[in-house]
Amino acid sequence: MRKVILLVAFIVVCWTGIFAGVTGNIEGFVKDRENGQPLVGVNIVLKGTSYGAATDREGYYVILNVPAGEYEIEATMIGYQKITVSNVRVSIDLATKVDIEMNSEVLEAAESVVIVAQRPLLKRDEFTSRTTVSKEEIEVQPIDDFRSIARNQAGVVGSHFRGGRVGEVMILVDGLPVRDPAGNYSGDMGGFTADIPEASIQEMEVTLGGFSAEYGNVQSGIINLAMKEGGSKYSGKVSVSSTNFGSGLNDFLMGERDYWFDTRYMHKLENIYKFSLSGPVTPGSSGNMNFSLSGELTDRKQGYFINQNLKKESFQGKIT
Repeated sequence: MRKVILLVAFIVVCWTGIFAGVTGNIEGFVKDRENGQPLVGVNIVLKGTSYGAATDREGYYVILNVPAGEYEIEATMIGYQKITVSNVRVSIDLATKVDIEMNSEVLEAAESVVIVAQRPLLKRDEFTSRTTVSKEEIEVQPIDDFRSIARNQAGVVGSHFRGGRVGEVMILVDGLPVRDPAGNYSGDMGGFTADIPEASIQEMEVTLGGFSAEYGNVQSGIINLAMKEGGSKYSGKVSVSSTNFGSGLNDFLMGERDYWFDTRYMHKLENIYKFSLSGPVTPGSSGNMNFSLSGELTDRKQGYFINQNLKKESFQGKIT
């Protein structure tokens, strides 16, 4: 019985930590477009999710613990036209402000107003030196490892953040710190030796200064990974990339090979297979319980030097 209680307590603590590290908030005011008066009791819903809120007597609303990503907000109230705000981006540990003005004019049935949200250049609640990389930016970069993407940010040289040691970097996955004690000796960034599929990352946040107390005794920098969550509809993606097209075509595409001292580089020949699948756990359900599954398989036949052959697999899953 005691073991069960300890296990439940551990899960609750971890769940609370997840909310603190990889979610954001959406807040704002809803007013009447004609007279500027606040509207009370307006229903604010994130389309395709179970997240929502209602405005108070000041017309203020706030939706807490929203996973990082892009959403559509729908505002409805009897006697007013339905408003839809698209392209609302939620970032880790930040509040996204969306103010809405509703029109009380009588319109045709099913008619609504669609508004495209714009991201501000400066966020009023951001006091740290941070860079946010969205899933769209991760997909277009010719890099398969999130650590390589972090190395391209300003203030990072190799695996050193702000000139600190390799082991002074903290890497969090869904708000939980992940560190291999032996990883510091092998030179891995932050002691992180695991592989995470690129397709499983919803957003990556790289912070170089101004750390809040929730991250504890962090020194040089933080990499915070928010993993994808499933939605109310099924979606999936499969991709294959290769650098192995046969010796003749490889020489034509990759050009002449350079030398490193007396050693000649070889062509890097590998195949990379990626997949992702998400949706409701039970088909036809309203999406109260959703899943997300991603995987990546690498088959390297030849590296730049000898003995660099590699076969590795990485998978990641999440149920919300």
